[in-house]
Amino acid sequence: MQVGFEDLAWPQLWDIFAFYAEKRQDMASNKRQERAAAVDVFDDYLRLALLCDWYGFAEDSRRYAALAVAAQPGKEYLLRKYGLHGAGK
Repeated sequence: MQVGFEDLAWPQLWDIFAFYAEKRQDMASNKRQERAAAVDVFDDYLRLALLCDWYGFAEDSRRYAALAVAAQPGKEYLLRKYGLHGAGK
């Protein structure tokens, strides 16, 4: 049996994408890898926040925006750039 993306609810897709962001962060084993992973994790969560925002899932968008900021606090300006005002609040 095959399951396509169209067979899943949007929140299930968010969870799948978020799983990979979380695993990327968990797999970092030293400070250098942690810094590199934080950049990737920020990007993953930013994409998720934008995707959720695009499809009208404002609460999920805010949650992923907050996770992005937690990964890279100095990049909050990018959230505002993409119209994710109030992200993480």
